[in-house]
Amino acid sequence: MICPNCNCELVDGTAVCPYCGTPLAAASPSADATATMSAIQHPAAAPAPAYRAEDVPAAAPAPMPEAPQPAARDNGAQATAYGRLETAAAPAPRDPYEDYYRETPSAPSYREPAPQSARDPYEDYYRTAPNRGGQAPAERDARANRAAYGERDAFGSAGAYGEHAAVPTTVPRDPYEDYYRQPEASPSAAAYREPAPQTGRDPHEDYRDARRADDSDRRGRREETREDVRAEGRDARRQQKLNAKAAKARKRRERAAEKAGKKKGMKRLLPTEDYPGTLVLRADKCTQDALGYELLCEDGTIKLQQGVYSRVVEFQDASFQAARESEQREIYENWSELLNTFDNTVHLQVKILCRVIDRDAFREDAFLPPVEGDYAGNRFRRDINQIIESKVAETQQNVERRRLFIVTVEAPTREQASPQLARATEQVMRSLKNMGISSEEVRGNELLRIIDSITNPHDPRGFVSFDDLKVTDEHGKSAIQLGYTTKDLVAPADLTKIDDTHISWNGFVGQALYLQKWAGSVRSDMVSSLAELPINQVITLDMTSWEQSRAIETIESMNTDLKVQKSDYVLKHSQTMYITDEMLPTNLQDAMENARDLRDDLVSRDQKMWSLTCTTMTWADSLEDCDENSGAIQDVFRRFTCRAVPLVKLQRQGFAAMLPTGRCDIPYVRNLTTAPLAALVPFTSVELMERGGMWMGQNQTSKNFIFYNRRDAVAPNGFILGKPGRGKSVTAKNTILWTLLTDPTAEVIVLDPEREYINVAREMDGEVVQISGDSHTYINPFDLELVEGEQPLAMKVDAIMSMVEMMAKNLSPMQKTLVDRCVSRIYDRYFATHDQRDIPTLIDFYNMLNQQPEPEGRMLAVTIERYVTGQASLFNHPTNVNTHKRFVVYDIRDCADNMKGLALLILLDQTWNRIVRNRERHVRTWVFIDEMQLLFENDYAISYFDQLWTRSRKYGAIPTGITQNIERIINNEKSRLMLANSDFLVLLGQSASDAAALGEVIKLSERQVAMMRNAGPGEGLLVAGGKIIPFENRIPTDSAIYRMVTTKLDDLIQYSNEGGRVDAARRG
Repeated sequence: MICPNCNCELVDGTAVCPYCGTPLAAASPSADATATMSAIQHPAAAPAPAYRAEDVPAAAPAPMPEAPQPAARDNGAQATAYGRLETAAAPAPRDPYEDYYRETPSAPSYREPAPQSARDPYEDYYRTAPNRGGQAPAERDARANRAAYGERDAFGSAGAYGEHAAVPTTVPRDPYEDYYRQPEASPSAAAYREPAPQTGRDPHEDYRDARRADDSDRRGRREETREDVRAEGRDARRQQKLNAKAAKARKRRERAAEKAGKKKGMKRLLPTEDYPGTLVLRADKCTQDALGYELLCEDGTIKLQQGVYSRVVEFQDASFQAARESEQREIYENWSELLNTFDNTVHLQVKILCRVIDRDAFREDAFLPPVEGDYAGNRFRRDINQIIESKVAETQQNVERRRLFIVTVEAPTREQASPQLARATEQVMRSLKNMGISSEEVRGNELLRIIDSITNPHDPRGFVSFDDLKVTDEHGKSAIQLGYTTKDLVAPADLTKIDDTHISWNGFVGQALYLQKWAGSVRSDMVSSLAELPINQVITLDMTSWEQSRAIETIESMNTDLKVQKSDYVLKHSQTMYITDEMLPTNLQDAMENARDLRDDLVSRDQKMWSLTCTTMTWADSLEDCDENSGAIQDVFRRFTCRAVPLVKLQRQGFAAMLPTGRCDIPYVRNLTTAPLAALVPFTSVELMERGGMWMGQNQTSKNFIFYNRRDAVAPNGFILGKPGRGKSVTAKNTILWTLLTDPTAEVIVLDPEREYINVAREMDGEVVQISGDSHTYINPFDLELVEGEQPLAMKVDAIMSMVEMMAKNLSPMQKTLVDRCVSRIYDRYFATHDQRDIPTLIDFYNMLNQQPEPEGRMLAVTIERYVTGQASLFNHPTNVNTHKRFVVYDIRDCADNMKGLALLILLDQTWNRIVRNRERHVRTWVFIDEMQLLFENDYAISYFDQLWTRSRKYGAIPTGITQNIERIINNEKSRLMLANSDFLVLLGQSASDAAALGEVIKLSERQVAMMRNAGPGEGLLVAGGKIIPFENRIPTDSAIYRMVTTKLDDLIQYSNEGGRVDAARRG
């Protein structure tokens, strides 16, 4: 027998299960059952009989609930219990899986199962495995059992006892019979009855079966998802192939259209022999393509490629490095604002073109050619040329630097691009003007010259221009109409690749480098240090701004990645220690801080994200010199903790990027915000090298030569200031000498209170007019030049008023009125006759004062009587000086000290008359006023001098004041304004107080003020054309010029002794 609770095999008749303690009812099988069971033969051990519910004693406990069982597979046939049809009297057949479908109680109570008896080791093997094909051994046994009981099996065969054999009720049953039995088909639903108690089963088996079913479902869903993804991928690849085919077809159509247009229009390259002009053209397609542009227009517009156009603005340098800190900050902020003005639709480039000036070409421009017949002048011309030649020999190189700002836009046509380019260039020039930097747009001819100076450095053809494309042939067609372009003019004769890092053109070897490694911070003097190298190079800063939303999104993504890295690091080390932000790796901390700063810059500080490419192209006559230049460039970057390396296999792109067209195809970029980008200011030391200008010495910072054309200045008036012994008169004499040697029509007038310019007048065939009480040369202060359309009397009244006030020391308002009335009346006769003999003199003015009815007039006449009839009657005579020479020196050294100021004022008025006369003759007049502080003794004299200073440019005059008394000029408001508004200032060595005062008036930096304090003879600051340049201009002591201009007593004694010895030798 079998225990219904623990399913253990027991001895028949056992009352209590010895394994689980369950009470059992001893049921004795009937004789029929015994006979029947003995007739059944099993190949293996017979299975234990199954008990029905009615056979179980009432006292037996309920069986333990089992886990849900998987439903049996329906094979299309529903069988009745035990394989036969039950009669009406028999109990209704039950579904053996009814308990499986029955809902499990919400909280079933489980108890520890009883010890299990020894089981058949093949029992699990015979059990049907779910989802497996084939027929298991247990199924075969089941078929055998059904055949033994007369049940029809799945193949339709009948059992041994016939189809309707009755089964005794006492026959023991196989407990797994219902599980193994395959249900048979039934036309009607079977009647079920309560199944007999089931034997104990593994409670985890059904759970595993359910898990297998769920896994099978998930695998099915995953397969469906994978199939969907594969289908989408196939569709995407199919669409990509279609798009690629369409793009290829479009390109084929465009190429076909382009070829058709070329066939209808001009040819790509034309033979040079068909060119109607005499210029040698560059007809090599390789070199023309290397220029990097398609078309250059006469208005300066450059077509880089279809839909891309650019223009160029040239701007001057600024004194950034020597400026005071506040000025540097202002320049930096203005430059940053200029960059932020443009969005990502405008591409920007800043270039610094550094070209070593050819010495032969420099000599040709700077040297003074001899003039036939001018023997005295030629001697000094040779002396000047020798001085310049010696400076050239001392200086390694003389570098010319040009700065260009290039804007590039995209537009379908040139007409649509022109308004965008015009707005961009106007914005650039306006911003530069606010920074105090002059700029202008580069037109086509100048742009051709710049490109040709790079591609053909020693071009024997000379400068090229658009005029070379306007020449016509015998049929009247111009070169442009024939198909020639600017590429035929400026392309190099050859362009050859030497190796992966070098390229050559026209006999020069070049190398392009790019900035590969950047420092943690950007210094403002990096670009200036690079530009100061005495080598041929082009520095390019190629900049493109990002769209603001894209930049912020990128920074946010970077912040997220860094936070993930931080979390990973903390999670990895949190088991051993507590991690704080200070304990994170240094590079991670720096990256997180930089990311936060970047986001703050973009969101809160109104900055933009930029992509920057920094390159430099250098070239030399040989490969060794080129490598030496590259080494110098790398050394400069190394000083700033950066690294520059040559471009590998991109030298042609580097060649195109150095040209001022706006193209840059170099793929190496650095992303940074506006703040560090603006720190790369393209300003270095200011240079002043104007073609045709006057030699002013050398730049102390760069050692470049200084040439300044003062005639072209907006306000050419100037001052030469310095304490004694620092070279004021020497500088003035050099200016006079250069003017007389280079401008044959100009006239020079010098007012000399200390007799320092007589030697220059004698050497340069000038005339010296000595004014003193013992001399017989007279100047009439009432001389007046009549000019048609002018009112000369107004200025003459101010001059006479200043003269009378200097004579009388003080004038009351009534006396000033009388002076104005008398001056107007004494000129009536002259205005009527225009006869020079009718010009009044001082005695006429004296008599007119005595004729006035007011007593103040007679009192004033008595006050100035000593200047009329007394010992000071020097200026009471008609003028008897008739100077026709172009160089005149008025020597007033022998005048009494109390008369020098008056004499200087009267001579200045006389000089004004000559200025007016020269204007009618279209002659420029240079005026040098030494010891000009003598004119500042009264307000009228200062006002008169201020009028002359203001009106001089209109009359073609260039006045220059020379003084050592800085305090008197600065303390007067008008003279201080004159000083601040002058475009030419030579500031030589000054005392500490004077240097500080000048620094406040002219807005000098502390470094520049220190230069004035420490300047030696011939050194100082040159303020010219809005630029402040530290200069030095020492004249060799063995030159003829030094012998002429020196005022040192020791030199004069030495020269006098040498002259005496020479005269003695001649007499001997």
